[in-house]
Order: sequence, then C-alpha cells, then structure tokens
Amino acid sequence: MTVRQLTLTDFPTTSATNLAGVRAWEAWSRSAASQATVQLRGVGSVHIAVERAGDSAAPLEPADAVFGIERGGRWGRIALDGWLASRLVSAVLGRAPDGSLRPLGRTERGVLAALLATILSELAADVRLSLAAGPHPYRPADIVTAILKVSVLGIGAWVRLDVPLSWAADRANGSPFDGAALPVSGSLELASTHLPALEWATVRRGDAVVFDGVAPPRTFDAWEARLRFGPYAAKAQIGVDGVIHLVEGFQPAALITPSTPDSLELKNRLSREEPAMPKSSPPTTESDAPADVTSVLAAAPVEVVAEIGRVVLRGDEVMGLARGHVLTLGGARTTAVSLRVGDAVWARGELIDVDGELGVRVVELFGR
Repeated sequence: MTVRQLTLTDFPTTSATNLAGVRAWEAWSRSAASQATVQLRGVGSVHIAVERAGDSAAPLEPADAVFGIERGGRWGRIALDGWLASRLVSAVLGRAPDGSLRPLGRTERGVLAALLATILSELAADVRLSLAAGPHPYRPADIVTAILKVSVLGIGAWVRLDVPLSWAADRANGSPFDGAALPVSGSLELASTHLPALEWATVRRGDAVVFDGVAPPRTFDAWEARLRFGPYAAKAQIGVDGVIHLVEGFQPAALITPSTPDSLELKNRLSREEPAMPKSSPPTTESDAPADVTSVLAAAPVEVVAEIGRVVLRGDEVMGLARGHVLTLGGARTTAVSLRVGDAVWARGELIDVDGELGVRVVELFGR
C-alpha cells in the first residue's frame, strides 16, 4: 500500500458561479421544458434534452462548431461536437458524410447556423444566433454550462450550452414551489428579552427569569403572543382551550416583539449575597485595565424567549396563513413554557407572577 500526503491541490475546484449554475440547471431539468422535439426538413426529428450541468472552464475541441447566442443583451454560446456538426451539414447538402473530424468551412457553418436558428426559433423566440463564436460578447466568469443530449439521424451526440447564470436562474425560478408538503415548525412566543451571557450562564433550578415591563397574563383571558416562522412573525391570541387566532398578518419578526423590556433580572427564592471585592485589589481605570475576550463575552447580550409551544404545519398551509386564521396547540393551554436561546431550548419552567411582572421559574435545565 502506498501512502502519500494529500494537499489542497488534490481536491477538485470550482467557482461559486458554477455551483449556482448546477442548482439552476438541476431545477430546469425537472421541468417539462427541459425536453423538446423539432422537425427539420432534410434532417427529420431532432430530440433535445438537458442532461446535466457541465464545467464552464472545460476547453472545446478544435473541430467543435461554436456559435454565439444572445438574449436581452446578454451573450452566451452553443458548441456542437464536430462529428455531429459534420453529419448535420452532410444531411442537408445531400452528400455522404466523410467521417473526418475537421473544422467546418464558411459555407458549411452557414448551413449549420440556419439549422440552429430554426431550432432556436422553435424553442425560444427571443434568442438570437450569431456566426461569431466570441470572445467579444462572451464573459466566462458569468457563464454556467449545460450539457444537452441530442438524438438525430439515428445517432446520439452531445451539445454544450454556455449561458449567463441569470438565464438558467430565470427558468429555475419560474418553476412552481415544490416544498408544499415539507413540515415547517413555528414557535409560539409569549415574551422575549436580552440578558448578559454571564448572568444567563449562572441560572439554576428555582431561579425566576423576570421579563420587566410585561404583565403576567390572566388565567381565563386570551394570552397575547406571536407566531414565528424563521425571520417572520404574526401577532396572535391563545385561548384557554389552546386555540390560536391570528390577529395580524406576517411581518419581519423584528417589528413584532412580544415585549421590549430595558433589562432582565434573575430572582432566586433565597437572596444571593454579592461577593465582596478583595481589599488588595486597587481601583482600575480604562488605561490600565484593557478588556479581554472573556469579559467581552460575559457582557454580550443573549436573547431569551419564553416559548409556550410549537406549531407544525405543511409548507402550503404556512403559505395560506393570514389575519383571521385559526390554529390549535393540540390541547388545552398550560403554564408550562420553554426558555429558548437562539434555536436551542436551554431550560423549561412555569409561568409565575413576580411583583406584578411576568416571570418563568426554572424547573429543568439543558445545554450545560
């Protein structure tokens, strides 16, 4: 067995444009428009299908027949395998193919251009063919490549299509949304606030997270909340029976906050004594006490969200949500909530009233 050291040069490389092109062509190839059949006089049926994404940096062969294509002022090119180009020209001129791989002459290129122009007019009326192969209108950095499989004259061959990324993206974006059946999870939030990371890291069971300025909801009244899907949220009300009524449509979540308190504090059943400063520690000033990374992290605010439950819907159901829609928690409303930081549930607790403000007493901790 031979062992050798791998370097970065051993891995294939590509560009961000080409990766985006692969995605666009894959979406295009799933549509009915990715296949077509055109009838040509003297040639017969020409069947064309988008086969796969290609490498825009791959060189062309000298015998390949290359033409420029333009649409909306943006240029690309189409390249036919030299053998296929020769067979097509021979069929139109009524001569036997010579079987050689050579560049086409000027007259032969004109004949082939007429064939391609006919095919393009059948498939896309807004695309113009040019005898010039480039490079004056052609910018490889903006190009993605598709490999087309062409069946004609009883043979199969390949055609390379280099086009601007926006062409493929336009076709891909025109396809219908295909994520309608995907399950999407939404968060039903009562309140949110920010807390220094160091304070949140010291939370223990029995502590109460108090949301300043937020009154605790009444037991038999509808609770104000927001239903959030990713960066979007809608105001909602939760009934005692767990029925959720959307009172507004969806907006960016930053515009719909359950609460906007100035601060958040931790209160324990037992008072905590503040540690005394060592007498030997001299007072510090900004000049002789530079901040370190630990101090910065400890003071960094984290968002703590009181989540009363989650709603799982299909993608098409989420798309249909609007003001007045009714959902359900799947059961009666409870006082049990989760405390979420980011996308993770860090604690669970119960709603309490702390001096007239909404609080969540921690009964279980996670993520430590």
